[in-house]
Amino acid sequence: MEDSRLLKIIVKKCPCCGQQFSFNDLLKQPYIEPKGITFYDNKPEMNMFFFNHICENCNTTFAIPAKDFTGFLTEDVPDKVLAGLPECEKRCLDINDKNECTQNCQWAPFRRFIIQLIEEKEKLKAPVVK
Repeated sequence: MEDSRLLKIIVKKCPCCGQQFSFNDLLKQPYIEPKGITFYDNKPEMNMFFFNHICENCNTTFAIPAKDFTGFLTEDVPDKVLAGLPECEKRCLDINDKNECTQNCQWAPFRRFIIQLIEEKEKLKAPVVK
């Protein structure tokens, strides 16, 4: 559930141009394009959402820990991690895989969240910011 205080928090500084981004920028602005999630089963702190900063003099890709978005999830996060188990669909291992994971895994809600965000942002068709 979105909290207006969370939306205002600066969570990233662009590694190329130095522009600062709040959660509001990441979730609602057309110049930030979500790309996907990557998952590392033995290092949860390395599970990242990737974004592109779309502007004339930048176009950099940057990552933010997926767990930082927990406050924006609209579903409960299961305790169990299925990575490495036969039930795992291995979708989080490929940033280009935009198919929904149907498993009851700790990372499935994060995956559903980023895929929904990608779909919402694609509707905005980000213009180039000068």
